[in-house]
Amino acid sequence: MVTAESCTAGMLAHRLSRAVGAAAVLAGGFVTYTKSTKTQLVGVSPGLLAACTAVHADVAEAMARGALERGGADLALAITGVTGAEPDEDGNPIGRVFVGLAAAGNASSLHCEFGQLAPAALAHLAVQAALTFALAQLSDPAAHRLLHGAGD
Repeated sequence: MVTAESCTAGMLAHRLSRAVGAAAVLAGGFVTYTKSTKTQLVGVSPGLLAACTAVHADVAEAMARGALERGGADLALAITGVTGAEPDEDGNPIGRVFVGLAAAGNASSLHCEFGQLAPAALAHLAVQAALTFALAQLSDPAAHRLLHGAGD
């Protein structure tokens, strides 16, 4: 597994690294806090960022796909959102978060609106949402399609 994180700045990877057996499954992570690092590190298209802003389902999925491709893993989990004390430069409100999950060329996303909470609480909720989303997706019988492709 590999992570790509924006608003959580590595908290997800850190949380995963604390789990028993993490060394066997966690390949690493990318901290892509700015639009330019989303492009440089995980290959998110500048056109996509301009069209959708950095806080969007399509961007979360692109982050996950890019991390999957560049991170040498079988599964990628990405988080992008606004967990600071002010809306972002594109007008996305405090508490808006998107989680992306990618495996075997397939991706899905989750949209969360947590509201105006303290930044630390929002970052914690974003990590929890990402972990819950990943567990739900991977425990779903249909997850076989996500992990192995639709035709397998």
